[in-house]
Amino acid sequence: MPFNEIIGHAKVISMLRQLIRQDRLPHALLFTGPDGIGKRLTAFGLAKALLCEKSNNDYCNLCASCHKINQGNHPDVTIIQPEGNSIKIEQLRDWQRSLGSRSYSGSWRITIIDQAERISNSAANSILKILEEPPEDTLICLITVEDRDILPTIVSRCQILRFSPLSRSDFVQIIMKRCQLTESQALLIYNLSKGQLSKGLAMDYNNLLNLRKQWRQFFGSSTLNEKSYSQIDKASLCDGLEIIAHWWRDVILLQFGIDDSSLTNQDMICEIKKEAIETTQPLVKSRINLVLQTLDALERNANPKMAIDSLLLQWDNISF
Repeated sequence: MPFNEIIGHAKVISMLRQLIRQDRLPHALLFTGPDGIGKRLTAFGLAKALLCEKSNNDYCNLCASCHKINQGNHPDVTIIQPEGNSIKIEQLRDWQRSLGSRSYSGSWRITIIDQAERISNSAANSILKILEEPPEDTLICLITVEDRDILPTIVSRCQILRFSPLSRSDFVQIIMKRCQLTESQALLIYNLSKGQLSKGLAMDYNNLLNLRKQWRQFFGSSTLNEKSYSQIDKASLCDGLEIIAHWWRDVILLQFGIDDSSLTNQDMICEIKKEAIETTQPLVKSRINLVLQTLDALERNANPKMAIDSLLLQWDNISF
């Protein structure tokens, strides 16, 4: 995937290509922006561009060097990620020692530090020493959501590149191409993933349809029965509640006269219109609020069984 196939970050890519072309790459870059939008993909693209055997200022994704980076075994590319809850001092010490040897390719050595905000306080001094006196032809790329979550002394030694959230059209374009889906199918994934590309790419469309059917049946019964969901895990419960929240959001949007194109469930507009006619606005609002309150409680580590029990108790008592 050459640079021009990375969708949604044209300004960042243009700047990186210019820095490579003018031989002005700094020794440290800090990529910031929302989760799952392509920061890591761009960092790997930059590493491939610097080490590619066939392409100048870009990468071919076909040569031996590009293949090694894709497979995670290029000797001149180091990936540092949290071990457990943090990036530990031992990891950075091992990395620091490795920088003392010559590069395998005789060119750049690139280090990608993912989730850089999780560098432990004890490890921060190790990376500061390297940032202050970086070895020649060494590039360090730190990736994080917010630069404010990293020590200011580290941030001040990096050039910051800010990644904006993907637009809906860019997201849909990527999902349609990579997952072989239609536009309406990709829109469902866009909404349920909250625009996070990595999360969207991990979603299975057919599984989403099955989940939606199960949870609609569950919430559509005249008297909800918690027995079949008493053992559900937190992740599955959150997924189901997200799907139901979007369903009722679509219903109330139609009740307010919003255009069909804004709906999440584009493939079920007839069913949503029927529900919008048969259900009162106060009831829809109450159901949405109840689902969102339950999701909020789960985010604050509420017990899943207690959360679903509380939701079911209140759900059956809603009446207008």
